[in-house]
Amino acid sequence: FKDGEGAIGMVKEKLEKEGFEVALFDYAHPDFYEMFEGGVEDIKSKFDLAVYVACIDTASNQSVRRIDWVHLMAADAPWFLNDVPAMFISVANPYHLLDAPMIKTFINAYTPSEEVVDQVVEKIMGRSEFKGVNPVDPFCGVWGAEH
Repeated sequence: FKDGEGAIGMVKEKLEKEGFEVALFDYAHPDFYEMFEGGVEDIKSKFDLAVYVACIDTASNQSVRRIDWVHLMAADAPWFLNDVPAMFISVANPYHLLDAPMIKTFINAYTPSEEVVDQVVEKIMGRSEFKGVNPVDPFCGVWGAEH
């Protein structure tokens, strides 16, 4: 997702360094075949995992910072989750789970620094375990987000 594109680029670069092929959603030129004709079968044939990375900073004068899915039929929304596994990595904002509770693997990284992105990749790769304790309620008090 937009805003902190630097963090998104870091995640892409580090996953590629680990040997993964990474394709970013192209907001300027969406793949209409993929969305409207190929559907889930096209997505399944191209991807083993969908990784959503959001870096939408909060600020004192912006009390609400929600994910704004693409207005064209929410093309970047996780509409294929029953067929392609997905993971969500949120940096800079611990409350994105409210906008994507259907994604079962959710990582709150809290800050878009290179050190934090390095640690997220280390954990995704299984070299280090997740040990953190949430300082906030990432479920935002919404029962459905937790289950």
